[in-house]
Amino acid sequence: RYLLQTMEKKNIDSKFIKESEDEAGKCISFMGNDRVLFTSPFANMEMASHLKQRYQEIVYYLSKSKIVHLTSFIEHSDTEDKVLQLLKDVKKLNPFCIISFDPGEYWTTKEALGRPSVRQLLTLADIVFCNEKELKNMLEVFSEDSSDIKGLFSISRIVKFVQLDSKYNASNFSYKSKYT
Repeated sequence: RYLLQTMEKKNIDSKFIKESEDEAGKCISFMGNDRVLFTSPFANMEMASHLKQRYQEIVYYLSKSKIVHLTSFIEHSDTEDKVLQLLKDVKKLNPFCIISFDPGEYWTTKEALGRPSVRQLLTLADIVFCNEKELKNMLEVFSEDSSDIKGLFSISRIVKFVQLDSKYNASNFSYKSKYT
């Protein structure tokens, strides 16, 4: 309730937030040589059913946006497919809507990238935010078929790399020129 009250005070639209009896999702981040995230989805597990119940309203609402930003969900049973279809429908209604996506480490693992919905979310995105480790994860998976890499980075217009090292260059979307 506190979060909704704060959003209301700041004039942030909250009409599509679903109140739940369950605890809010939580994420604790530990910083060191590597960032480690401990996540408990709790109420976030209800996302797929929330999208199903209010699908058309949400599609219409988001289609009026200039930018829609997506982060990964730990729960992937039905949510990934629903979010993917929702964003495709948003793009149908508004082809100029920019989709930005921060897949996080969870959705850049070999297991996650093996799911068609996650791969399609990456290619649907106009902007992909990732750090060096996430980029390396994606490139390891996509390097099995170089056409996947070319497709991923040609469809994604902008890729922002955090903590770049000398192997990566934001003006060149390829990882070592053999993939271009």
